[in-house]
Amino acid sequence: MSSAPAGENETHKKLTLFIRDYLPAIGAVGVVLYGLFRLAYLFFYLRLRTTPEEVGYTYTRIISESVVGAVELIVIGAALIAAATAVYTVARIVLPTLRRRKRPALRDLRQAVGRRTLRRIVGRSVVAAAIVVFVSLPSLAWWQGGLAQAGQTVRNVYFIGVPYLPVLAVQAVPASVAWKDADSEKAVGLKGRSCLLYLGKADGTTVFFDVSTRESLRLSSGDIVVTLRYEFFVSRECRETAEKLFGNE
Repeated sequence: MSSAPAGENETHKKLTLFIRDYLPAIGAVGVVLYGLFRLAYLFFYLRLRTTPEEVGYTYTRIISESVVGAVELIVIGAALIAAATAVYTVARIVLPTLRRRKRPALRDLRQAVGRRTLRRIVGRSVVAAAIVVFVSLPSLAWWQGGLAQAGQTVRNVYFIGVPYLPVLAVQAVPASVAWKDADSEKAVGLKGRSCLLYLGKADGTTVFFDVSTRESLRLSSGDIVVTLRYEFFVSRECRETAEKLFGNE
């Protein structure tokens, strides 16, 4: 009976150790990220009288569609914070020396921007950027949900000033809806509903938000035909009707 090569045993041992030691931590990080992202998604969809789950946002979808944009934002934010902190650190040494009309000591400058200092600055900058991003997400989502509630198209949520990095893959898009079977019109009339926003679907149910009445509408996906209208807003009549009924709520 032959035994496995020593190299294979070593690889297997390392893999086993990795799974035992790190996989639970990775899973825990995923749960925490999901909780933070879901809170933001919930803030958006509460304005439209639904939940993320009702429009198709599962654990996997929320993580996969949000984590990349969030990480990129954190990296950008950390780089800016680290650069500003490094400049401030150097300025604290250079400016007093220049006031005394002396040249800054090279040793002091090296100490100010040494490897240990830089590592500390980068680490703290990443933490600060992550806190800013995740604390800001719910309020940003709530604001964007308010825009959708008022009739504006929302596709993805971006941070102001960073328009190409979506951090929340939400949607509220003007749509026209019709029954496949004309007899269904008697139960729920759709012909007169021109103020609908399509929010998403899950488990065979499609969810809409009526801007003029501020009510959510749930219809069987197999019984309707949905046509998305690529417009920035629902019609002015819809928005004016909502304003008369609800004011600036």
